[in-house]
Amino acid sequence: MNTKRAEKKNFFSKERYAKWRLNVVNILITNCFAGLFKVCRMDSTHTAVEYLAGLLYCEKGHENMERMTEKVEDSDYKRYIHFLSVSNWSASDVNNATLKATDNLLR
Repeated sequence: MNTKRAEKKNFFSKERYAKWRLNVVNILITNCFAGLFKVCRMDSTHTAVEYLAGLLYCEKGHENMERMTEKVEDSDYKRYIHFLSVSNWSASDVNNATLKATDNLLR
């Protein structure tokens, strides 16, 4: 009868939680940041979803691109490099959309 509180809770399994988190990230990016990762005819939204999921999935202090490609299914190291360094989506537009989405959530 003297069980710990954490033992009583029914937590998600790691795999189920990872899938849930990827779905949440996907919904968040497609709803709040739709069109911000388009450059000409190329849409890099899927890469943004994979990259953010990798940042959230990896342990703190171990979130580098090589670890992220191991953790996130169908991710690619070269695609991350191109997305971060060569692709010319606007970081300031993404920051402004983040500020607006956060402001809406806090109201």
